[in-house]
Amino acid sequence: MRELLGARRMRLYSETGAWKQTVIRILLFGHVSPEIPVTYCQEHPDCEVTVDAATAACPPLGI
Repeated sequence: MRELLGARRMRLYSETGAWKQTVIRILLFGHVSPEIPVTYCQEHPDCEVTVDAATAACPPLGI
């Protein structure tokens, strides 16, 4: 993780998948926590996240 966060630029790409949708939401809206390492990407000065439309879609109500 140290090597990733030490990179000049960080680019994350995600395709369709319910669990990926959850991880992306945790990355974007969760608090930085060692229990969920992806949240450390929030502290990177040049992190770009690219997802497909299905992953970016709002989850169904009741979830």
